[in-house]
Amino acid sequence: MPKPAQRGLPSRLVRVCVLAPCLVVLAACQSVLADEPALQPESLAGRVVDLEGQPLAASLDLNGARIETDAAGRFTGDLPEAPVLQVKVSAEGYYPMLHTFSRAELLAAGAREGTAQLGDILLVARTPGRTLMVFGGDTMMTRRFYEPHQGEPVLIHEDTALEESRALLAEMKPYLELADYASVNLETPIFDELPGEPVAKLVALNSRPETLAALAWAGVDYVALGNNHVYDFEDEGLRETLVQLGQSALDFSGAGLTETDALRAHRETLAGTAYDFLSYVGWAAGPPTQIAEAGKGGAAFGSEANLLATTRESLASGAVPVLQYHGGLEYVDGPTLEMETRLKRALDDGAGLVIAHHPHVLQGLELYDGKLIAWSMGNFLFDQYFYATQPSMLLYVWMDEGRFHHAEIVPVYLKGYRPTPAVGWMRAAISRRLARRSAARETVLVPTGGHLAVLADQERAQTFAASALGIGARYETLAPPDLLQCVQDSTKRRYGRDLLARGDFDAYELFDSPDRSWLDLDERVSIVSAPDEPADLEMEIAVPAGGAVTTGMRKFTRVYSPGAPMTMALHASTTAPVRLNIHLQYRGSRQSLSTALEEGEKILVGSYLLDPDAPATIEASFDAPRVSVRSIRILMDAESLDGEPADLRLDDLAFIEWSTPYLPSAAAPEEARWNSHAQCAPSR
Repeated sequence: MPKPAQRGLPSRLVRVCVLAPCLVVLAACQSVLADEPALQPESLAGRVVDLEGQPLAASLDLNGARIETDAAGRFTGDLPEAPVLQVKVSAEGYYPMLHTFSRAELLAAGAREGTAQLGDILLVARTPGRTLMVFGGDTMMTRRFYEPHQGEPVLIHEDTALEESRALLAEMKPYLELADYASVNLETPIFDELPGEPVAKLVALNSRPETLAALAWAGVDYVALGNNHVYDFEDEGLRETLVQLGQSALDFSGAGLTETDALRAHRETLAGTAYDFLSYVGWAAGPPTQIAEAGKGGAAFGSEANLLATTRESLASGAVPVLQYHGGLEYVDGPTLEMETRLKRALDDGAGLVIAHHPHVLQGLELYDGKLIAWSMGNFLFDQYFYATQPSMLLYVWMDEGRFHHAEIVPVYLKGYRPTPAVGWMRAAISRRLARRSAARETVLVPTGGHLAVLADQERAQTFAASALGIGARYETLAPPDLLQCVQDSTKRRYGRDLLARGDFDAYELFDSPDRSWLDLDERVSIVSAPDEPADLEMEIAVPAGGAVTTGMRKFTRVYSPGAPMTMALHASTTAPVRLNIHLQYRGSRQSLSTALEEGEKILVGSYLLDPDAPATIEASFDAPRVSVRSIRILMDAESLDGEPADLRLDDLAFIEWSTPYLPSAAAPEEARWNSHAQCAPSR
C-alpha cells in the first residue's frame, strides 16, 4: 500500500500549506508534519555523569542485558526487540534511576542520527543525611474504574478488586520503590459500604479499602488527606476512612474528626532527620464546610494562619515541615496569587518543601530562595477522561538534612486512567509544558535521559541545558513541536501546542493498558502496525464500498483557549479514492456528555479528496469557539468514492492550538526558544 516516507517525528518545520474548508486535492505543499526517513533498527548510546558533570563508572540493565560504561562514562548497546525498553542505571555509592522508552521512539531517533542518543543520565550520590522522597498527585479508585463508559473495559471487578487494583499500579511500582519515602494525595474517602448519603456537591467520591492495600503494595508510604473530597460523606465517612487507614500500612495526615487532629503532622525520621508531613486543603467550601472546625471533622484548612502555625510548631520541635497543599483552580496553568502568597510565607518561615495539587494538570516547578515548590502534580491515578488531565509526573526530591539538594521528574501518562511511563510524543509534550511553566518562574529544567532534573545550582543548570544531547534534550524531534510554523517567505513563524500528544499511535498498545483516546470501537477502525515497521502504529479504517466510517477523538478536550486559531494536521494514504471530512464538534456548556457525544453541534472545517497514488499531508485550519462551549473534539468521516472499498490509513495526528500570531524569527517568545531548534526550510 502506498505510504508517506515520513515516520512522524518531525524535526524540521517548513512552509505552510493553508487549506480552506472546502474540497481540495493535496499537492506537494510541505507542512508542519514534515517527512522523515523510514525507521530502521539501530543502537543506543549515552553517558552517565554526576551532578557536577563528571563521568561515572556505572552499570545499565537494558531489559535484562547488562552494559558497562567506559572510563568517560559512555555506553553503547543494541536496541532490544521488545516494544518497551527499561533502563536501570546504577553506580556504586549513588541512587539508582529507572528510565523507560518505547522502541518506536528509539528507532526514530536512530534513523535520524545513526544511534538513539539517550544523552547524559544524571545520578545522585548517597551521602550521610541525604534522603530521597517521591511524590505523586491526585489518587482514587472509583467511578469509571468499576463502571466505565459504554464499550470500554472494566478495570476493577468486585470479586477481584485487590488483584486488579494492584495491576493499575504495576508500572509505577518500580519507580516508587526507588525512594526512601513515597507519597500521593488520596482524594477519596475509604470504606466498604456507604455510611450514608454524600454531601450535596457536584462530585462526591469514595473508594474501597483495596485502594490502600494496592498503594502500599506499590511502594507508597504516606497519603495526604487535606483535600476537597476526604469529607464527601461527612464525619461518618471520615471516621471509617481513618479506621481503614489505621489498619493499613500507610502513614497519613491532613484530616481528622477535630481541627486539632486534622492539623497534626505525621512525623517520619529519614537519614537521621525528622520530617513533619503536613497536608491542607486551601478553601472551606460547603455547607457543610469541608474543613475541620470546632464540633466537626474535615480536612486541615490551609489558611495562612494555619500554615504558619503548623510550620513553626514543627520547627520548634526539631522537624523539617514538608507541606502538601490542595488548592488553586482546576485546569489552569499556574497557582492563584492567594495560594502562592500563603505557601511562600510558609517557606519564608522555615518550611522545607512544598508539593501542591488539585488543578489536575501540571503547572511547573519553582526554586524559591533555594527551596522547591511543585505547583501542581496533576493526577496520579484518576478516572478523568479529559485529554489535558492525563499527562502527569512523579517527582523525586533529594533532601540533605532538611535542605533541598536535587529533584528529578518522571513524565507519566494516565493511559486509560492507569499511570504508565510517558514515552515518545507524550513524554515530549509533558517535558515541554513543565519546562515552559518552570522557565516562567525562572527555574531551568535539565534533561537527564528520559527525565528532567532541577539542579539546586541554577547557574550549572543553564550550562547543562545548553549542552545537553539526546532524547531528553531534543524534544522537537519527538513530537510535532510546540509547533513552529513558517510562512511562505520563511521569515516568520508562529508557535503552538498539540492538544493530543498521542496522535502517532505508537504507545497505543504499550503497558497492557487500554487507550481511551480514539474512536476505535467500530470494528472497521483499528490500530495496526505500519507495513515497514511493527513498532510504528497507525489508524486503519476499512471504508466499505458506497459507505462511510466515522472516527476521531473518543471524548472531548476541556482545556483549550477560546477563540484561538487551530489546525488539525495528519498524514493519510489510501488504496482507493476516499473523501475525508474533518469536523469540529462542540459540547455545550449545559450539555451532558452522552448528549454531546451523540448530538453535539458539528462544524465542517475541511473536506479532502484522497488519491491512492498520492499519500497526503492534511492541514485543516479553523478557530476555536469563543463562548457557550464546554469542550471540543475532532471527528473525521471517511467516505468511499467510485463504488470501491478503501483501506485508509491515518498517522501523526496533531490537534494544534496556536499560541502566537506569525512573528519574525528573531522575535520568538523566550519560552518558545526552548521548544525547538529547528530552522525553516527555504521557500519553494
